[in-house]
Amino acid sequence: MATVPRTPDAELLTRLRTRDRTAWEELYLEYQPRLRGFAYRLTGNPHDADDLVQETFVRAVPRLDRLDPQTTDIGAYLFATARNLFLKQVERAKRQQPVADVPEPALPTPIEDDPERSTLLGRQQDEVRRANANLQPRQRLVLALRELEDRSYAEIGELV
Repeated sequence: MATVPRTPDAELLTRLRTRDRTAWEELYLEYQPRLRGFAYRLTGNPHDADDLVQETFVRAVPRLDRLDPQTTDIGAYLFATARNLFLKQVERAKRQQPVADVPEPALPTPIEDDPERSTLLGRQQDEVRRANANLQPRQRLVLALRELEDRSYAEIGELV
């Protein structure tokens, strides 16, 4: 990986505001490895660390426009964002209580008893009928033999 010389945060923030693509790349190359190490120490798992780093950039980068370039330490901002996201994940995990019994899935109701599914099925059937009507007669014959009569391709070849 190529090393990029460290750009002062004020200049980098100013370039980010002008949507300078090289500034985004410099930001990522500068902070991603350090954030990943930090995230790995927090999560203890490389996959979760990668997810945390990605979420950190997704959340923090759009907000960098609102920061004062003269007083903002981008590194501190990114690390604080990663920390806060991790703590939120921990809180969400605490609130999720494991369920002792897994509920059985509900049995599907007949289509006739569900007006929405019945309407959708009717529309699909109409579309298939229209598409079938647009086929050449020989194509319709092959389709009917295959789909309705469940004939093999060899049998269809003999019949047609």
